[in-house]
Amino acid sequence: MHYLDTSVVVALLFPETYSNEAENFVNAHADLAASAWVDVELESVLNRKARTESMDPDLVTAIRMAYASLRAAQLAHALNVNDGILDYAAALLRDHGAPLRSADALHLAIAGSAGATLVTADRQLASAANHHGIEVRRLPESE
Repeated sequence: MHYLDTSVVVALLFPETYSNEAENFVNAHADLAASAWVDVELESVLNRKARTESMDPDLVTAIRMAYASLRAAQLAHALNVNDGILDYAAALLRDHGAPLRSADALHLAIAGSAGATLVTADRQLASAANHHGIEVRRLPESE
């Protein structure tokens, strides 16, 4: 299973430098997952873009609808966040061997607890995944 973090989902919904790679990856894999945490972070991105870039409310609604369709059609596995995952994230944060933000620790814990490969565009998160022994695939792969 491949767990897509928010950076990859954003690249599927907004033009990013690695959007083509994200789309190709999603189209090439059937075993894709996301989590409620991705939902929360995506709402934060939408809120920030609406506030700082004057994104039209209709566009925000359209992106939400596109994400709902993506979740239903291609991100069939919904990974839950529970107390065990929160404990796992806290344990990852106690290891000072790799810089890690709390939001990223949660992504690592979600992927790690499911035995999933984390798919991310975040170089620092990919490095932390390697440090903690969590399988990772970073997009774009050429960097």
